[in-house]
Amino acid sequence: MRLRIWEKIAGAFRQRQRPGIGRAKTSLYGLMTCLLVHSALGADWNADFDEHTNCLVQELPQLQNGDYLQNQHYFIQAREKLLKNSDLCTRFKSAQEKDKFMVQIDQMDLLLKKRKKDRIKDLFTWEISYLLGSNAYFLPSFPMEIGGKKVIVQRLEAFEFGIPSEGSPIGKLPHKLIKKISLETYWKAHLQVYLLGMYDFTAQNIGVNSKGILRFFDNESCFHYSNAIEKFQGGLKIGYKCQSFDWPQFKKPLDKRTAQKVRNFMRSFTGFENKMEIYLSHRYPDFSKDFEMGELIQRLENLRNFQVEEGVSFRDFFASLYPQLSPGLEDLVQIVRGILGQKAGYGTTLWFMSRWIHTHPLSAQDKEALESWVGAYVD
Repeated sequence: MRLRIWEKIAGAFRQRQRPGIGRAKTSLYGLMTCLLVHSALGADWNADFDEHTNCLVQELPQLQNGDYLQNQHYFIQAREKLLKNSDLCTRFKSAQEKDKFMVQIDQMDLLLKKRKKDRIKDLFTWEISYLLGSNAYFLPSFPMEIGGKKVIVQRLEAFEFGIPSEGSPIGKLPHKLIKKISLETYWKAHLQVYLLGMYDFTAQNIGVNSKGILRFFDNESCFHYSNAIEKFQGGLKIGYKCQSFDWPQFKKPLDKRTAQKVRNFMRSFTGFENKMEIYLSHRYPDFSKDFEMGELIQRLENLRNFQVEEGVSFRDFFASLYPQLSPGLEDLVQIVRGILGQKAGYGTTLWFMSRWIHTHPLSAQDKEALESWVGAYVD
């Protein structure tokens, strides 16, 4: 059964490969055989993960990176200490599959995240970011099994977040921090977010520190949303939405130098299908949960087809993804501002239409205005 699954995965990647991109030198089936044989031995999950990681590092030069290897070494040592903590083991053992919570270990400056259904997607976004040319925007994340549950381990970092005020869903980061984010950083970070299908970035999941370093947190929701936009219960169902679309960088045109840097960054996407084929061979089956491969490849094609040049803004990139929706966004922003009674940008507007609309009180006039807009711009 698993062999047939892998034939399907490999075939889909190869069918979507662009001309000129060669197949990976290493045989997928050779790697898969190694994976299946080791899994059959019934090894401890943590030891199994370490072995697959070692194989992965050997196969992918992008992971032969000092930063990646140092983090792996650090987390393995931390895991040894955590597994000796009987109270911690008991707490996770008693947790249910549906439970979701965090445990902060102050003496080790660590945060342990228990996700629903043993999800460890934070690991995947962090590792795959190396395959995309930059790991700067995601927290180093390490999975471990403790008390029979898989959890994510991360180091604590000092960042500010956009925490919503009482009675409002809108969280905002201080403008003094937002303006520290360079246009180059904004583009690189948000292109990765798009490609990886990440869709839970309200302001409280976006961190910025005093040095202008941008991090996306809580990467549990990724890889599986649809690229299409749909009507949904009076609002919208749209995957690609970040509250950071409110920031001025969203509409700021690229200068010639920054445009070149972004193009250079996007060249790292060359051969991504081959890299992902190898990656999947070592991270299956954990990675397969909710993973929509066809949608990922479509997003990759959309990125490759967009012309990054001087004068283009990220707003233009967004418009290329949703050409029918884009002409009406300014009008929608004004409608949502009136409903909320406060300033709202593109990101807040998209979040309102896809989630907050279902809990926010709406007058008959508000509903009519929104229904009219949706009817005009969404099929």
